[in-house]
Parts: sequence; structure tokens; C-alpha cells
Amino acid sequence: MEVDKELPACDFDEHYGYINTSTPYPRQRGTRKGQNDGICGCYNTILFGKGEFIMNIRDFRKPEQNINEIFTNRWSPRAMSGQEIDEKTLLTLFEAARWAPSSNNNQPWRFIYARRNTKHWNTFFNLLAEGNQVWAKNAAVLIVVISKNTFDSGKPARTHSYDTGAAWVNFALQGSLDGLVVHGMQGFDYDKAKEVLRIPDGYQVEAMIAVGKKGKKEDLPDFLQEQEFPSSRKIIAEFAMEGSFQK
Repeated sequence: MEVDKELPACDFDEHYGYINTSTPYPRQRGTRKGQNDGICGCYNTILFGKGEFIMNIRDFRKPEQNINEIFTNRWSPRAMSGQEIDEKTLLTLFEAARWAPSSNNNQPWRFIYARRNTKHWNTFFNLLAEGNQVWAKNAAVLIVVISKNTFDSGKPARTHSYDTGAAWVNFALQGSLDGLVVHGMQGFDYDKAKEVLRIPDGYQVEAMIAVGKKGKKEDLPDFLQEQEFPSSRKIIAEFAMEGSFQK
């Protein structure tokens, strides 16, 4: 389907819903100043190729209630360009994670990372399952997320994973707002990560994250191209239960 070059734009020059893409597209009102490679996120549009309209998030995600589009706009693509990202961009994501809530402000999350084209990259890349290496090879950063399972007093912190998950959400949402691919995964060797990254007892390996600039869907293997779209979600009634547990 071709892009309608006459799409109207929103009234704001800077719009938090803006979805950045990795390929040039004529700048419209509604895109962030200084960026010329996407269209306003108020139309929930995702572009993967120059002059090519691929999908609209609203075709895949229809919230039951009125919520901010920051939540539905975030998804987990795999196509990345292989370009590096600068340190300031990466630190912005960690800054967002920094402000996550946690029990007694324990802040148990820790992020251990490697940027591509550095001496640490292969160590992190080799942790990945083969199925994730296929696409994560084009990431700019690979991150191992761990959590501290005690408070500083030594008392067990039962919500350490829960709290670290909150930091991950902040990280992912900021990446989405910045037009980056941020993809969390469990397909890696947890035991090897603990060993080669010298993670001490008292810390639990939680997940890995691939971060990068958006790439072309066509560069993915065919079977992954078929999965390169925003996933839907269960309806609220399937997970929110009043009074007691219900199947």
C-alpha cells in the first residue's frame, strides 16, 4: 500500500506520540523538531521502507479503555539497522529506568551492557540462543538485566524481580518514545551469563535486552518477517478478578 502523502498532521510541532523510523520520509507537522524520518505518532503509523506504508498500530491494538497511546505504541520489533547509538542516547534510557518505583526505594535493578564494535560485544552476543542471534546481531547494544534479591540491610527483598520489571518498562517506553527498537528476551544462557559477567551471589539474572535503530523488515529471515507486527493482548476480564482468583 502506498503512503498517502496528503495525510493531515496534528497541530503540535512536538508530539510525544511520534514514531521514529530508520528511513527518510518527508517531515510533517507533528514530528519532533530536527527529525525527518517518520510521521506523527498520533496516526499510529509504522514505516519500514522509503515511501511505503506497512501497517497502522490501531489495526493490531484496540484498547478497551481510553489510555495514553504511549502504551499501545510500544512494541517489540526485531528489525534493526546495525548502526551504533551514542552514549547520551543510551544513558537517556537508563535515566528513565532510574525513576521506576520499588519497595522501600530499594532500586534492585542493575543493567550490564555491551555496545557493538567494542571488546565486550562478543561476550554478550554469545550468550544469546541461536534464534535470537539471527536478528540481534544488528543491535547497537545488548544488555543483561539482573536484580539484587536483598535490601542493603540483608533482609530478603521479595519484590526484587517485580521492581526490576518496573525499571524495564520505563526503559522500554523511553526507547519507544525515542524511536528505537527495544526488545526484551529470555532466550539466552542464564547460567553462562552469571559466570562470564562475574555476577555474584545475591543477584538474580532476569532477562536480556537488545536496543538499536530501526531497520528494514525485509532484512529479517522470512519466518521473522511474518512476526514483525505489534501483538495484541488479552482482554481485561481474563486477568483482572474481583474478590478471589478465577480461572
